Amino acid sequence: MFFSLKKLFKEFKEKGKINLLIFFVLASVISYHISLFFSFSIIETNVFFWLFIGIVVTLLNDFKQAEIISFFDFKKFYYLLFFFLAIILSGFLVYSMVFNINALRADYFFKKARTGYYAEKYLDMFNGYTTTLKLNSKEEYYQWFYVNDLVESLEKVNSDKYRESVLNHIEGANFEGSLKNNFSSLFVKVKLYSALGKYRDKKYFSLAERAFNELIKISPYFPDLYNLGGRMYFMEGDYNKAIEMYEQALAVSSLNDHELYYQKYWQHRDQVIGYAMNIYDNILESYEKLGDYNMQIKFYNNILSLNPYRLGVYKKMANIYYKKGDFDKAILYNNRGYRLNSNDYSWPFSIALLYKEKGNKKESLYYAKKALDIKGDDIDIKNLIKEITK
Repeated sequence: MFFSLKKLFKEFKEKGKINLLIFFVLASVISYHISLFFSFSIIETNVFFWLFIGIVVTLLNDFKQAEIISFFDFKKFYYLLFFFLAIILSGFLVYSMVFNINALRADYFFKKARTGYYAEKYLDMFNGYTTTLKLNSKEEYYQWFYVNDLVESLEKVNSDKYRESVLNHIEGANFEGSLKNNFSSLFVKVKLYSALGKYRDKKYFSLAERAFNELIKISPYFPDLYNLGGRMYFMEGDYNKAIEMYEQALAVSSLNDHELYYQKYWQHRDQVIGYAMNIYDNILESYEKLGDYNMQIKFYNNILSLNPYRLGVYKKMANIYYKKGDFDKAILYNNRGYRLNSNDYSWPFSIALLYKEKGNKKESLYYAKKALDIKGDDIDIKNLIKEITK
């Protein structure tokens, strides 16, 4: 390569066009830097970059390997470099004037907002989105994520002040008018109207149902839509209708047929289990509101059939049986949780309380001491032992 370059160099030098050759080589170097605005350097491009730098140095040195090049020999190089930098800067200024620098700033704050969402720093997320939309309020992509993420955060942040700020901002921005009637916009409209119906005015629920029905027309076999509809009816307070929607999500996705998924789609087992348990949790939330203990037990057993190591389920089932007055079943499920997590004092402590309520002081004392072995400084456990032994 350098042999061919030397031959080319000689021809250009004889014609007095050596600066033209340096110009084209420098153009390659500058092009590399321009590409970094839109991508990143990989090994191949990095190698070519230094190759071109080597070519420039070799040309300026007139192929004299042993000679040390002084600063003044680089004058032409620097002049050309500054010339190209001036072109790049001018291009950037023109871009800023034509396309508005605020678009770049909006994208920066949008990324910060999304980072806040995933990190569950919802105040940072809220501030990021408000700044984003101040800079670029017409971009529907920003609006969709803004509405979706803020509405979801309403259920996760236990702060009336935060909730009021979010709702006021959403209402003031009038997003329901700016979002189009395509699938993704209808999806987020259901969430938006459901939240406004729950926290502002129930009249919004009719708008949520209208958007939901439009979604079903577009994709009647998409399970997530029925999960969304279930959430909508739950927020409206129609728990039976919510359950109907959740069960429809299970039916459409065939998630009730666990054996089918294990045999045919075994490679997606974890995703299937996670999705099914999410729907079961939603169904249980509705049955808890209805106070239906038997149906809660049924769906908790469904969850345990998918994941028998979910400790919280054993505690909830123990509590249900306690409310039903079945102390033996309550003790049974506390014991199952205790066997899975023997370092948690709350299991034997709960069992001790149940045996005490049954009038079995011997078993109550046994489990109270087990709890004290785990957490020796707990006043409630010590008081229980005193009460049993007095």
